[in-house]
Amino acid sequence: MPSIREIFVRLRPVFALLAMLAATVAAMPVAAADNPPAATPADTVQVINTALVKVDTDALDKLLRQNDPLTRVLAAMALDRVHGRLAQSSTEAATCKNGLINNQPQVALYCALFALGNLRLSGQDHAASTAMQQLPQQFQGKLPAAQWEQLNHFVALQTGQAVTEAELPSTGFDIPVHAGRHHGNRESDDDTIDAQINGKPVALRVGTSSAYVVLDQDTAQGLGIQVAAESADKDHPASPTFATLDSLSFAGATFRHVPVQVVPGAHIHAIGMGLFKYLRTFRMARDNIQVYGPTDARPACDDAMLLASDAGGSTGLRLAVQLGIDDAQSVAMLSLDSPFYLYGNKDAPAAPSHGGGHRMGGMGGMGGGGMGSMGGGRGGSARSTLEVTLDGKTLRMPYVAARSPNLPWDYALGHAMLDDMDLYVDFNSQHTCLLKH
Repeated sequence: MPSIREIFVRLRPVFALLAMLAATVAAMPVAAADNPPAATPADTVQVINTALVKVDTDALDKLLRQNDPLTRVLAAMALDRVHGRLAQSSTEAATCKNGLINNQPQVALYCALFALGNLRLSGQDHAASTAMQQLPQQFQGKLPAAQWEQLNHFVALQTGQAVTEAELPSTGFDIPVHAGRHHGNRESDDDTIDAQINGKPVALRVGTSSAYVVLDQDTAQGLGIQVAAESADKDHPASPTFATLDSLSFAGATFRHVPVQVVPGAHIHAIGMGLFKYLRTFRMARDNIQVYGPTDARPACDDAMLLASDAGGSTGLRLAVQLGIDDAQSVAMLSLDSPFYLYGNKDAPAAPSHGGGHRMGGMGGMGGGGMGSMGGGRGGSARSTLEVTLDGKTLRMPYVAARSPNLPWDYALGHAMLDDMDLYVDFNSQHTCLLKH
């Protein structure tokens, strides 16, 4: 079993360090003025951090057009991250780090951590761990002494920590997905895959959250998973705690040293994009996930990938797509953990649309889940339909105006969309498409 020293830092190894950087970068003097004057690096970093989470390519494009060279390189590495071009983003981050380490070391460290985030998001965990261990030596004598001590402390906490490893079949393979079925004494509507955690069978719900694996406390205890006491938030007892699975396997794929979130509640067993990213290229349908091998034919797909993440890649990634809504392009997060079709914080039309578009799903296709499955609603919800443009075609999608305070995006596509389309993801070529049936 892994050491009980599995702590919050294990899952989010640079989260607190990025908070430190926000404070140190904010204390830096204003950059040299252009026409118009350049923002401070702290201002630019704040805009970038928000844009990364919201997948706000417009904000990043605006930064990319600024006169200040530093602003442009920060915007470029962020925009490449959002589009899944992680290697190119890391090249730009290295340019930032190497060019600024002597005169703006806080910004250089931000760029170094950004590059580490790219490695994590691409599944290169060993490379990220090695690069992290090198940071104290690289920044010694560059950062102020107190900040260097903080950096050294955070790196030391990770020394000896196991990183996630993936062993996949050498050829393409299928992961059968089972429709709602019995789980113990309970009937479930969830679509699940058969897996083994630490050698014990478990059905995992298919989702697109940024998590690796999420389990309820009873399930975790039944599987013999030891939660790190240090990861518990004593002020918020309902908060998740964290642990590490020795192994997780399904359909011939095996993962070792897998982070798991243990949450209050019952009958929660889910797998998210934290693990799916290791599959690299896959097509997710209602009844099957097809994982493509190196020589397998792939469907036509040229839509640019859209990723949501934090700067350090410590909270994982989420996928988004572009939809045409109300004569404008909008970002819709993929949220297959929700039972709904299309939902969001925008108000529904006063009356259902009666346009000529093809009707998708149906109001019954929104699933039976309550608002709690979206993280909590406020002010109720309104159901209608929206006319949505996808691949040049107008579709009428069932829509729930959720008014959820926990939803940072205007729109999200839920699990019910799989009744009408498959999700195709290619991390190697940086494309994501919704393939209509």
